[in-house]
Amino acid sequence: MRWQVSTGGGRFPLWSADERELFYRNGDQVLVVDVATAGTLTLGNPKVLYEKHSVAGELNLMPDGQSFVMIDDSATQRGPTQLNLVLNWSHELERFTDP
Repeated sequence: MRWQVSTGGGRFPLWSADERELFYRNGDQVLVVDVATAGTLTLGNPKVLYEKHSVAGELNLMPDGQSFVMIDDSATQRGPTQLNLVLNWSHELERFTDP
């Protein structure tokens, strides 16, 4: 059987650890739908959890079940803001490997 969860499309679905919520991406938004499976399947209405223009790709849920990991591609659009140059790095490395 199939059930429609989103009201406007969605990608990258992800279950919560307790399987009571389903998260997904729709454009710049991360949404959540409450899911109840006792008896018959019941789906809540999608709610926006997060919205930001620069969120890209998949999302993952942290082990604590309270936080997400996702890519913010705004930094890659700006390019690097700092460059660290290490001179004579091989000599520095030898300091740690010599007895």
